[in-house]
Amino acid sequence: MVRQNPYALEASYDGTTLDPNVADVGVTTGAWHSVELHRRSSTTATSQDGLVEWWLDGTLVGRHTDVNVGQFPFLAVKLEPDWASVAHPKVEMDYVWMDRVALCIP
Repeated sequence: MVRQNPYALEASYDGTTLDPNVADVGVTTGAWHSVELHRRSSTTATSQDGLVEWWLDGTLVGRHTDVNVGQFPFLAVKLEPDWASVAHPKVEMDYVWMDRVALCIP
């Protein structure tokens, strides 16, 4: 999928970054957004049948069904912005404000 928006919502786990592959939904700076994440463990450590999917403002952005997601519970959950652009270096200070973070971990 070719992205048209300058800011995108990606998911990552254990050092693996998952790109949006369903919809190109841009993150608008200066606006509140709703972010949802769903993860299902793989049946074994090598089966590659784990699930990671995420939504931005109610729109499914990414869905990966062929990942090895660990059999262990979450040790940490991080919500962090990342600026990874060599072509457009950062020149200003940014802030991320969060409200009503809810985790449901079975």
